[in-house]
Amino acid sequence: MDENPFVHTWSLAVEEQFYLFYPIFLLFVLNYFYKKKIKIFLFLIVASLTFIFLINDKNIFTEFYSIFSRFWELLIGCMTFFLMERKKKDLKNINLVYLIIPLSILLYFFENIQIKLLLISISSMLIIMNYKNNNFLNNILKNKILLHIGKISYSLYLWHMVVFFLLSFYFLKIEYYFLSIVSSLIIANISYRYVEVNFTKNEKLIKKLRNLFQYISYKLFIPILASIIIILVLNVSSVKKIENNFFNSISKLNIHKEFKDFNKIERNKFSFACHENFLALDNIDNSPKCFLKNNQNTLLIFFGDSHTWTMHPFVKDFNLESDKLKLSFNSSSFLHPIFRPDDVNIKKIKKIIEDQTKNYETIHLILSIDHLFSKNLTENKINFQKKLSSNYNSFVSELSSNSKIKIFLLEDKPSTNLTMNQCLTLKKINFSIIYRDTDVLCDYSKKIVKDFQEIKYIFKNLDKNYDNFYLIETNNYFCDEKKCFFHNADSKPFFYDKKHLTYDSAKQYSYFVEKKIVKLLERLK
Repeated sequence: MDENPFVHTWSLAVEEQFYLFYPIFLLFVLNYFYKKKIKIFLFLIVASLTFIFLINDKNIFTEFYSIFSRFWELLIGCMTFFLMERKKKDLKNINLVYLIIPLSILLYFFENIQIKLLLISISSMLIIMNYKNNNFLNNILKNKILLHIGKISYSLYLWHMVVFFLLSFYFLKIEYYFLSIVSSLIIANISYRYVEVNFTKNEKLIKKLRNLFQYISYKLFIPILASIIIILVLNVSSVKKIENNFFNSISKLNIHKEFKDFNKIERNKFSFACHENFLALDNIDNSPKCFLKNNQNTLLIFFGDSHTWTMHPFVKDFNLESDKLKLSFNSSSFLHPIFRPDDVNIKKIKKIIEDQTKNYETIHLILSIDHLFSKNLTENKINFQKKLSSNYNSFVSELSSNSKIKIFLLEDKPSTNLTMNQCLTLKKINFSIIYRDTDVLCDYSKKIVKDFQEIKYIFKNLDKNYDNFYLIETNNYFCDEKKCFFHNADSKPFFYDKKHLTYDSAKQYSYFVEKKIVKLLERLK
């Protein structure tokens, strides 16, 4: 939430997309199928959920953020409105709110995000349908403080990300969270009082806007929709440009003159030629930028997610006498847990390795992956370690049948608490009362390293059980025994966005990794 002040606007976009379609759909249903409207809603909800479970591509971004994966949620809300009418007649004395208890318990037994959302949506529907009944839950919800928070909730939702984003540059830890919550509540109250209330009570303005929207709906809806589609088709980057303009505008609000979009600056220093290059994965011989041939007997393959990508510029400088192949993909391009046997990309890299064993005496596969992020992207997190272990065992076991192949897995890098901008600003303008020592202000605990220990145990077992697998421990490059450092020995930040190395740090880290591998290979001779 402290890296993008507009990360929550995806939900507003989904709502707007839905409401472009819903009025037309509702007019059609009410005019021709009024008595069957609930059945139609139920059918579409079930159809939408079925589509998600059976046809969805398991991409977390599609599954969570897309209008198609959220369509059923909005329909449940719309159906609730019509169920309320029926409740007045048919369900008046039935207190359905007590069903929320078993539904809440069920939340703990499901990891699938869509099932969780379905249970939450049904619970919300039951609360709304029973808001007039006298029961324990309604007595709690009628509390004046909770009622007021409910009234300002929309304003709170709109403003809280921006507030958290801006305050992250000037405060840390407890102060940051406390002031962010208090400031969000204050701004939400002001927004509700002077914007929402005034707007909803201004009947003349509402009437004018209603007439305007009716005119647009009847006269200009199709031309406007067609124009938007044409613009987006002709210029796919339009949405990204709008997002960048938003970010640049909010960046100017920061009073520190050195504030820059370091994410963009650092990312642009790296080459994307071999990142998300699916054509190279299909045929490496047609990708000379990714397949660096030096007529050697050894092939060095760098493969993984965006953590491998930051090493790409320096692969060619590795002193190991070898040909080099570098391929990396976004985490969202893999099935998770990573290295699932049914992942097409994993199948392709295995085929590349197997094919190249005919051309090389030795193949060194170097993997760099953020496994904790893979856990976040895993649809069902129950027994994540067991599934990850099974995936890796299957992958390593299959490749271990060929003595030419050696696998080197780089230990997960730690993640910082701050971005470059946040650390830079805190050092220049620190409003914190508790945290004043600027020399260690941006350093952080080894929690992320500790979180990785359970996963690391999997790789230590692989290192122990397979002669062709080696875990390269790298955390001592970023951390000492007590904490991890934000800056390297040259007082330059290791990471630009909490997870990814800056160009200069990636260069030094690549040399560090090279020395580790060379030393290990010498020991194996």
